[in-house]
Amino acid sequence: MATNDLYRANYRFEGAQSGFTVGIGYRQVSGTNDENTMQDLCDELFLISTTQFLAVLSDQINQTGIECFQVTGSNETPGRLALEQPNPGTVVSQAIPMGGAAVLSLLTDAPNSRFNGRIFIAGIPEVSQVEGAFTVGFITLLTLLAAKLDDPTIPLGPGSAVFKPVVISRFDEGVKRVPPVGFDVISISVNPFVKNQRRRNTKFIGSGVTT
Repeated sequence: MATNDLYRANYRFEGAQSGFTVGIGYRQVSGTNDENTMQDLCDELFLISTTQFLAVLSDQINQTGIECFQVTGSNETPGRLALEQPNPGTVVSQAIPMGGAAVLSLLTDAPNSRFNGRIFIAGIPEVSQVEGAFTVGFITLLTLLAAKLDDPTIPLGPGSAVFKPVVISRFDEGVKRVPPVGFDVISISVNPFVKNQRRRNTKFIGSGVTT
């Protein structure tokens, strides 16, 4: 792994009927690394964001783990963190149908807004919204999660690799990029309304990857 290599982290969750993934792109900005860096990245991301993720999820939804893998650069061993005991969401409430989600918008330094990203988070509780609009308290929780995900650097110990969030672009006007390009995330904002997802498997649309 080297400076400017791109990576992706997938947070995994499961409900009673289906599972979903929340994925985020990262770019290595400095530091050194070794064969354990991908696992270290998984462990660090789990520590800095788990509390905020669970705070916006229904208790019917469980976090089951996280995995990290390399998008560009040499092929390193992927990192995985599978939880022996899944972590349930902390909001006691029925989850809204999986087609609905909270959305975080990722503003990047790209010259064109087409390369901004979006994060879709399924499994949010019914009590988080009134007629499709999120409550003030729930928007505050989403804002705290956005702040964690927007951490500009994630150091993995003294002198080791440092990462920052990016939106990974694999295509430009229908033409595949080889290799993919990462646009640095400048800010992450909260959409105040429940949004419908475009895929039934509830994976992020544009969650660090623009197509």
